Amino acid sequence: MRPIQIFSTLVALLSVVSAQQPSVIPRKSPVYTEEFQHTLPIPPVKRPLTTYHNKKTGKVVDFYEIRIKSFKKNIFKGLGDANFVGYDGMVPGPTFRVPRGRETVIRFINEEQNAASIHLHGSYSRAVFDGWAEDMIPKDHYKDYYYPNAQNARTLWYHDHSNGKTAVNVNSGQAGFYIIEDAEVEQRLCLPQGKYDIPLMISARFWAANGDLPDISAPGPQYGDTYSVNGQISPYLDVESRKYRFRILNASVGRTSNFTIEDGKGRLLPFHVVGSDAGFMSKRVETKSLVVAPAERWEIIVDFGATDEKTLMLRTAQVFSDQRYEISGNIMQFRIAKSEAPSLAVIPLPNKLVDLDLPKVTNALVTKTFVFGRTGTLWTINGKTFHDPKNRLVENVPFGTTEKWILRGGAGWSHPVHIHLVDFQIIKRVALGPTGRDYLTEYERFAMKDIAAVGSEEEVHILAKYAPWDGLYMFHCHNLAHEDDNMMAAFNVTNIKTMGYKDSKFSDPMTAEFRAKPYKGTTDLVEVKSAVLERYSNMGAYEKNN
Repeated sequence: MRPIQIFSTLVALLSVVSAQQPSVIPRKSPVYTEEFQHTLPIPPVKRPLTTYHNKKTGKVVDFYEIRIKSFKKNIFKGLGDANFVGYDGMVPGPTFRVPRGRETVIRFINEEQNAASIHLHGSYSRAVFDGWAEDMIPKDHYKDYYYPNAQNARTLWYHDHSNGKTAVNVNSGQAGFYIIEDAEVEQRLCLPQGKYDIPLMISARFWAANGDLPDISAPGPQYGDTYSVNGQISPYLDVESRKYRFRILNASVGRTSNFTIEDGKGRLLPFHVVGSDAGFMSKRVETKSLVVAPAERWEIIVDFGATDEKTLMLRTAQVFSDQRYEISGNIMQFRIAKSEAPSLAVIPLPNKLVDLDLPKVTNALVTKTFVFGRTGTLWTINGKTFHDPKNRLVENVPFGTTEKWILRGGAGWSHPVHIHLVDFQIIKRVALGPTGRDYLTEYERFAMKDIAAVGSEEEVHILAKYAPWDGLYMFHCHNLAHEDDNMMAAFNVTNIKTMGYKDSKFSDPMTAEFRAKPYKGTTDLVEVKSAVLERYSNMGAYEKNN
């Protein structure tokens, strides 16, 4: 039994570290003494409570219920329990696996004091179901979120999006996987499925001396110094000597990571990247390292049959400004056993995966620049803050048009920028100073995204088509400490140049009809099926031109 080895001088495998190494801020958290003694937890798959079949349209809508509630869990042996608030009282929350095109209504019931707002990250939900930061669920209230699930297969995640409290709520455990599956595509690509398709929610947190989660509500850096995977610090996973598919999500409040898979001699095992935020890439990319910013998802294929080693290690190196904060580099251990079943290792991965729906520039290309910076004591976008309602709307985008946005960062900080509603193509990265990169990684080049990793002294150029719905949506830095400290803005997808919507009740995220309602203690599933699901299925929220 040995503690995690802490190391403070690391060399990232990509040139994303600062040109000058700053002094390292010491570790805050207690020493973890049970490294690789606990198996990796796999979040349970959520099952629907009832289902509605629309005879007129043929659509199927499943109903689920999630309770936001507190629970205790011991993390550090010999110390006190940690206090979490999670979905269904677990961390991560349960995983949703939904067939493409099968709609869902999820009722989130808040049993806790902090108000909640739920964002299904990566879904093109209507604005009223997107998790607008001020559309909150108070204690003892519920809100029904209606999702279309019509996009291509992808790894999404659901998490809190409350105005000014997102970092606190996500850090406390309010996050879970939501996976849209397409059986036809999966079968054609012949990628690992079932128990060989494993979601990995990786989070870096600080921990208090007593083993609890500290209060992170005050403004300031929240990079974390201790990694957990699916809620467990330093787990191990028994694997067979064959291919596995891992859906990697960086659910950290603020830390970007550079992941590698290493043997005991420090040699790197190559793996293939096949999916991104927006689903399968156009081609697989072999790499030995993977930079993952907060909220990014990457799907990788690891062939444990390609090594003679009995154990391998998932590790991370420090990148961007995060290198100022001391970390533990060992994240997770793989224990390899010979596979008795025929190995997929003999079946080569396809080089071409899918055709990407790239944004097409059919209009005179409009270019907009957004500066993610510091104004006084606040994090801002173009000098404006989200907390100022009169200034939070920074862009009107005509429906259906493609625009080029330049996302510009400053010196000393990185910003993982998330744009709601759309998938986008990263077309260029420009170095603005010695710490900036001037290239795209190979896996970025063949992917559609909803997070752009903007490093220190960089700007990233993206193309996006603003569709398929009109409405008021957010974009922001997904370093949640920055987001909560005002680095968030709104854009308005509509042909109407003001905030006054006349075409659709789904465009205004604060439409009263869809706001949270008091919870009476029980859910009548007969009423849900005959009234609630029927109503949602027939209201036309996800019909085009609505």
